[in-house]
Amino acid sequence: MPCNLELLHLIASQNHVGASLPDADVVTGWKARFLDVWDQAIDGLEPRPGFKEQRRAVLVRTFDQLADLAARRQAAG
Repeated sequence: MPCNLELLHLIASQNHVGASLPDADVVTGWKARFLDVWDQAIDGLEPRPGFKEQRRAVLVRTFDQLADLAARRQAAG
């Protein structure tokens, strides 16, 4: 799923015709649900030291950049 968010952000940020984004609040809801599952499940996969924190930071950034772009598009109208 995160790769799909990154692709959506890339396509939408290039202003390709037909690229539409969900509301920023929707993306924020996705982020909350995804990270909740991540936080509950990642330790069971026995990640190497530092991976969990580094990957979580990338996930947060991925959701935040899409939510920011969606919010800017909503504000522009």
